[in-house]
Amino acid sequence: MAHRGVRVALLMFAAALFAGAGYRLVDLERRVAATVEEARQIDLQVQEAGRQIAEIKSAQAAYVAAGQGRDYWPARVATLLRAVTAGLETLSGRVAEDEASRAALDESRKSITRFARLDSRAREYVSESQLLMASDVIFAEGLELLSATASHLDQAREHQRQARDRRNADARRLEMYTIAATGGLALLIMLLLVPAGRREAESEAADATARVV
Repeated sequence: MAHRGVRVALLMFAAALFAGAGYRLVDLERRVAATVEEARQIDLQVQEAGRQIAEIKSAQAAYVAAGQGRDYWPARVATLLRAVTAGLETLSGRVAEDEASRAALDESRKSITRFARLDSRAREYVSESQLLMASDVIFAEGLELLSATASHLDQAREHQRQARDRRNADARRLEMYTIAATGGLALLIMLLLVPAGRREAESEAADATARVV
């Protein structure tokens, strides 16, 4: 009975061990999937911000282009600037755990803020019909700040990818450790169970022989 009780306890322990290991592996896979999806969403947001920045370049250049409406393009740039600024705020919240990504986004936000001030100056020049001055601001300082904004965005995305790869590598290592530890304990339990089963079988065989005799 004592041996049978030990075997039952070992089997129950093995069942709990496998259940715990299974839950752990599923949880790790969920984390990996969540990290991959989060990275995909960040990539999409960075791409959208990049598209908006490219559109700002074209829209601002239209300030000094012949035959273009003087009211439409400044309003369009203002709309795009609000969208880019909001997107950068959202991205900053999403990468808050990664210092390098957050720092790159902070630089990107500083650049777009400076560009917004510069855009106000360009519009003033346009309103005063000083198109040459407006052109200098738009095609020199403006393009430089927009390029800096896009460059810092790309840096943030790259840092985020590296952080994602590190997290996923850590999760994969934990999976391997979990599988190895579970396999080792399962093997130990089997080694404990097999001799006990044999001794019990031999004892029962001896009892049966004694009863026959």
